[in-house]
Amino acid sequence: MGRCAEGELMDTSAIPQLYRATYQRAMSGRSRKAAIRAHCLMCVDWQYKAVVQCTAPDCPLYPYRLARESALEPPDLEGDASGSA
Repeated sequence: MGRCAEGELMDTSAIPQLYRATYQRAMSGRSRKAAIRAHCLMCVDWQYKAVVQCTAPDCPLYPYRLARESALEPPDLEGDASGSA
């Protein structure tokens, strides 16, 4: 789940409702922050706690991931209205 051919958008019905807006904002190119969130969530099959516990320090986005070990709840994804990184 979560992988699609280059240039194709993922079927959003496969994405948990909580993260659909983030994915769509990321794919629109309006938000780098949303793109990092969506990538990390896709990588761990949309499990926020797995992003927090990420064990892939070789990933180019690892230093930029938005989850920290101190975070217990998913971030307010709708609060990223600025469209900036």
